Amino acid sequence: MGSAHSMGSTTVVTDKAGAQEAIIHHGVGHDTIEHLHQGGTETVDHLGHTDVFHDVHGAVQTVSHI
Repeated sequence: MGSAHSMGSTTVVTDKAGAQEAIIHHGVGHDTIEHLHQGGTETVDHLGHTDVFHDVHGAVQTVSHI
């Protein structure tokens, strides 16, 4: 997940055994995270130097970065 990506690309997150856990769809304004085993979709909105994370339970967290 630490590699660079382009808008419109997809990142697949796997566990230690190589099984797919989640798929991240990289968008212009936000990323959409699909959990393959837990169900539910989460989003990460990119707002300048701050990302806003919305989880499947409705909780909202913010992360500031440079």
